[in-house]
Amino acid sequence: MTNTMETRHPLGIHNTYWVSTNADNITLTRNKEAIVHPFMAPLIEALQLKRPSWEFEARGYGGSTPSTDQAIHSAFYIYDNGEELCRIDRGYVNGAYAYEARSPRISAKRHIGLSKRSKNLKTIASEILKQVYPLTLDEIANKQYSRAYDAAQQVTHSIRREHSSNLGLLSVSMLAYLSSGGRWSEFEAAIDTPAVMQAKARHFSLTEDLRAAADINKDHTVLVERPRDIVVKPVNGAAYSSSLEALPDHMKTSLALLKMSDVNTLVNGVGVRVEADTFYIINREEV
Repeated sequence: MTNTMETRHPLGIHNTYWVSTNADNITLTRNKEAIVHPFMAPLIEALQLKRPSWEFEARGYGGSTPSTDQAIHSAFYIYDNGEELCRIDRGYVNGAYAYEARSPRISAKRHIGLSKRSKNLKTIASEILKQVYPLTLDEIANKQYSRAYDAAQQVTHSIRREHSSNLGLLSVSMLAYLSSGGRWSEFEAAIDTPAVMQAKARHFSLTEDLRAAADINKDHTVLVERPRDIVVKPVNGAAYSSSLEALPDHMKTSLALLKMSDVNTLVNGVGVRVEADTFYIINREEV
């Protein structure tokens, strides 16, 4: 789907949009009056009859007619619940318009992609409807869980490494104090450097971070937020779809807190936001 820096503009057909970025000028006449290419409109409408939840997004500048500067879009990405499924476009076969469809995988054989071209509307629509499907909940969950777990471990590794480095700097002053027979003047001289002063200031916050890093490996759940639902993957359970309202209270609270945090920032006792739409949450017993 589009990111927060993009805007979708309706193109006159249900669930069909032109996607602009901040660099595009929507005030230009060609963009304000953009339309779907007349050759592509019947294909989009035929697919929507069978898959009403599918969304069609056009990107880029689009074409135009000789008589007007109106943008005409023929290339579209098909999305379902935030997942890119297929790309359709207008091509040529023997000098005549033809429909093109490309997808990185198909339903029965996900390691084989779909690449079709046909001048016949019914043929290409039937092929797309038969072959193009979204990932299953398990496929989404397993893919994102693996990424989330790796990201959470990387965050905790960074914290442990920084904590260890911090202790190393502080140990210089501690050793100076001990080796001087406990004379305070030598201890003060040893800590009077910017690096050690900074380490001293960071010690307690890093200690708290270290406790949180140890907490992250406890019972946890990965949440993947989508436009119409949330995929929930417990560490030792099957994936399932949920609405925000149906989530346990501690997950709703944790999700709200993590959505206010930066990606790959550990929130003590809560978890990590590992991607814009993926959250690694520490489970807590409901009170």
